[in-house]
Amino acid sequence: MKLSFVRTCVVAAALVGVVSAAVAAADPLQACYKRADTMIEVQACLKKELDQVQKYHDEVLDRVMDSARELDRIQKRKEAVKALTEANKAFARYVDEECGWVQASYGSGSGAGNAALACRINLLRVRAGTMDARFLSH
Repeated sequence: MKLSFVRTCVVAAALVGVVSAAVAAADPLQACYKRADTMIEVQACLKKELDQVQKYHDEVLDRVMDSARELDRIQKRKEAVKALTEANKAFARYVDEECGWVQASYGSGSGAGNAALACRINLLRVRAGTMDARFLSH
């Protein structure tokens, strides 16, 4: 029981570190505003960052899915893959809803679309880092 508790504490501490690092890494919206001179350049910067973060997220997710498949193969079941698939669907809905809210919170302002892109970057960055720390960094 003690070993399980200690492992849980270590994983929790790692996740806090991942989330803190992701937040501290720089708000992508502010970072792009610092590098760009126009709103078009800001949007291009955010789209480039989103592409990079999406690629990292997808790579981590593929590796985690491989681990889930292996677990299901070993245990002769299909629960891990099914659960991860459902979690991915729920996460995608969450990102759409949360970033839709962020965009709506800007009203009709010109920065609404950029704020939504930054939201997607942040959420994907945190999820990929969390999955990496929890399932891949042993």
